[in-house]
Amino acid sequence: MRNKILFLLLFTQLASFAQESIYSIYSAPNKNLYAVGNGNVFTSPDTGKNWYYNHISDFQLYSICFTNPNTGYIVGRQGLLYTTIDKGATWVNSNLNISYNLYAIVFVNANNGFIVGANGLILKTTNSGKDWVEKQTQFQGKLYALSFINDSIGLAVGDSGEILKTTNYGETWNKINSTVTQRLRSVVATYNNECYIVGDNQTLLKSNDKGNTWLPKIGRASC
Repeated sequence: MRNKILFLLLFTQLASFAQESIYSIYSAPNKNLYAVGNGNVFTSPDTGKNWYYNHISDFQLYSICFTNPNTGYIVGRQGLLYTTIDKGATWVNSNLNISYNLYAIVFVNANNGFIVGANGLILKTTNSGKDWVEKQTQFQGKLYALSFINDSIGLAVGDSGEILKTTNYGETWNKINSTVTQRLRSVVATYNNECYIVGDNQTLLKSNDKGNTWLPKIGRASC
């Protein structure tokens, strides 16, 4: 994976995007690789050997995911949400009437998906992105990532060590206490109840009980 990311960064330089940041990379069910950056969607149909880009916005795009070989979603700055139904050949901008930055989008199945963003925002859809409903979190900071163990149990992480958990299909989100105060940037929940979080200053956390308790700093990230 690291080699693919490095190659992608090299490609952006060759394509006169030397200052562009790449925020997310995704392996889709159609076997394409996708990545998003400063308004560009990069696509590789051959496991990273070649990349093609499509400029769809003048704002940063932070996260991309697909629910089937044809249907994908992108979220980004100032409430941007784009959808494709043709493997990313074209992207349609959906108006969410939201001005907050949206940092991550995840679908647990074809119908049910979630978006997290600034000001503690969590949005849920139950109809494949046609409608989105805001869920209350009592958190005012930025949420950067989320992950689900199964359809009902999920975790979201963000600023100041914030960890939120749902056990009822994302209807309500409750704070999980931890001693961490660093910004948390990514979370992965596995199907064997283990969960992992990474964040600023080489923060690395692990949970063995579906995210209820966390072991502070099981290690340090290194290259």
